[in-house]
Amino acid sequence: MKFFAIPLLVLFSGVLMAAPGFDERPYMVIPEPAVVRMSQGICSKPVVLKTKKDESLGAEGYRLTVTPRGVAIDAGDKSGLFYARKTLEQLESQYKGKKIPCGVIEDKPRFAWRSMMLDSARHFVPVADVKKFIDVMADYKFNKLHFHLTDDQGWRLPVPGYPKLKEVASVREETFGNKIPHGGMYTKQELKDLVKYAAERSIEIIPEIDLPGHNQALCTAYRDFQCFPDPNLKVRTDAGISKTLVCPGNPDVLKFYDAVFKELADIFPSQYVHLGGDEAPEDNWKKCPRCAEFRAREGISNTGGKKKTSASPSPVSQADSLKQTDINKEVSQQMFSFFNKMNALIAKRGKRAVFWYEPAGKYPDGSIATVWRHHNARDVAKTSGTNVDVIYAPNGICYLDYPQLPGDWPSGQPDTGWMPVNTLENAYSLDPGKGLSPDELKRVRGVECCLWSERMPDITACSTRPIRVALQLLRLAGLPWKSGTLNASRKKSSFTKN
Repeated sequence: MKFFAIPLLVLFSGVLMAAPGFDERPYMVIPEPAVVRMSQGICSKPVVLKTKKDESLGAEGYRLTVTPRGVAIDAGDKSGLFYARKTLEQLESQYKGKKIPCGVIEDKPRFAWRSMMLDSARHFVPVADVKKFIDVMADYKFNKLHFHLTDDQGWRLPVPGYPKLKEVASVREETFGNKIPHGGMYTKQELKDLVKYAAERSIEIIPEIDLPGHNQALCTAYRDFQCFPDPNLKVRTDAGISKTLVCPGNPDVLKFYDAVFKELADIFPSQYVHLGGDEAPEDNWKKCPRCAEFRAREGISNTGGKKKTSASPSPVSQADSLKQTDINKEVSQQMFSFFNKMNALIAKRGKRAVFWYEPAGKYPDGSIATVWRHHNARDVAKTSGTNVDVIYAPNGICYLDYPQLPGDWPSGQPDTGWMPVNTLENAYSLDPGKGLSPDELKRVRGVECCLWSERMPDITACSTRPIRVALQLLRLAGLPWKSGTLNASRKKSSFTKN
């Protein structure tokens, strides 16, 4: 099978290759540069003769000039210099020791936030493989690694004082009925080493600690963190949405997260912490006495187990007398009150919160919402105002674990059929600025593509489709650097295969 829409691929194996059948161009660079000017002559020794800072090129911008004598680099900052050198590496790989045509390449990113999400909770990703992932990110000029460290299926962050995270929460009995135990946890030093490794490649690691849901592994280790402790609870072995949430009314939960964020601040210098926040069914919160007390303290509810001040007390409890819609509204407010408490815990350590966006309430001012369904910056403003910025990661386009062809599943993984087919052409359709006013576009930080690992036990193989994933990556890498429009060479006729 041969695809026509790409100049160069970097595979997770580290292989750099040109796509067969693509029309030859003098410079084949990832992402495709905004400006290319060819000139007379060829360069036989592409040695960097000089580098110079030029702030007019903008943050992360660069200009690479190839002359017969060698190469000159002008860069807006340290990252721009790194990307210029990456571009030169790609030219050298393209020509494979041959002489390189002279010319000028100039580029700068459209968006400052160019992220990839790596899920190490569903399947543990060894340190060596995380480094390979970072290397691919660097080749595609992504600059932020969103590191998903906790979920129902596993907890990967060590926290002093909580030994059961490693003993219990980091290990599950099996995966989708395969009868093979699976687990893993990073050490603090390994995580620090990854931060350093990524920084050397101009990549910032942003950790994610998912809360209040996606916490079945945590609550298996520390059962009292649930509203109703379940002695039979186990680390989840399959996919889906768990109703196991931590209980905001339990002071030990707040104490635990304070310890978590203290440890994160010591490991990750990034100013951001992703707090998850999505897919959190509130069924148990509605029935939990401690949650009712939490709502009372927060001024959300006047129940909290207290009696009514009434001349003729009703034999019906206050909770029973409330309409179900009122309970739902209060519990929804409880969710965002809990977010505010978590936001305060990280803010005292100089961090800002990022959340998966759910259109149910107001996120803290200054936080960032990752939209992963069909929403956009305008939708976020309707619920949270204009002080919450946005990252685009629509699942039907930016999820790299989605199949690109019917039945395109990793070897040995069952095809559940619920994932939509995400074609390469579909990836090229994404434009975060579509339909937005200039002011709304200002709140768009950038784009993120996500590699969830429920069905992907080995990211180095990147399932059965390494080339097709790389094709999508090329588009999603180029989008935050250029105008984001589908140019003539990328229209529908370009997406043929034979």
